[in-house]
Amino acid sequence: MSISQLPIIVQLIDIFAAVMNLVYDIFDNLGIHNAIVYIIVFAILSRLLMLPATISNHKKIRANAVLEPVNKELKDKYKKLDKKVFQNKMLFEKFILSNKYDTGKNSGCMNFFIQFPILVAIYYVVGHLSEFVPEIAEMTDAQLVSLYAFNNLDIRDVPGTTLLAVFPICTVIIQLLHGITMDLMNRRKIDASNLFSNFLTAYLGFKFPTFLSIYWLTQNVFSFIFSLIFTLYFNTKNEQYFIDSKLNKLNKIRIKKG
Repeated sequence: MSISQLPIIVQLIDIFAAVMNLVYDIFDNLGIHNAIVYIIVFAILSRLLMLPATISNHKKIRANAVLEPVNKELKDKYKKLDKKVFQNKMLFEKFILSNKYDTGKNSGCMNFFIQFPILVAIYYVVGHLSEFVPEIAEMTDAQLVSLYAFNNLDIRDVPGTTLLAVFPICTVIIQLLHGITMDLMNRRKIDASNLFSNFLTAYLGFKFPTFLSIYWLTQNVFSFIFSLIFTLYFNTKNEQYFIDSKLNKLNKIRIKKG
């Protein structure tokens, strides 16, 4: 199946292509012709467009963390029961919590399915600049080499063992620090499953052209900074704030649905 057969992704590509054209026009007027600059600024702008979803996700994570003591109380409450009865009771109680506060695993899956088309559209635009920016499409080979140059290397190439490898390596380091820092600041156990995503990022970073690693690195740095800001801000709020915020949002959704 091609991209053109997916209407939602095509519409998203049009939006991000417009953003990329805006970025190009701004720097073209400043006399700056460097694909790395375009990609970094584009990554920041695209992340800003997704900021409302990011804030909502942080609130949801914190609300789920706040409800952890409730789960512990339930385990203590039923721990003396027969194993099978205990499991049934816990399933029932978690079902109630899940419906009341929308803490089920499906909500996480839903976020993934919402964000996936956005990510596909962004990566497609970054990987096909000449297709979406007419001025780049009209450049000569010599101009394109200059546009994509980094220390006499071409960011359209895979990193290999060249200096370009610094981009995927830094991407993995920032991603790892981000995950560990957020786990510690939110008083969660360090999630070992994050290691898999780091290995996957490293693998893809060395398999795909370097400009994608530049985009990922910018996104990761930006996400890290915003996560720190959100976490420090949310640490000033009491636990009830997150539960009330989540309940208010769910009530608005239920009212709209009738």
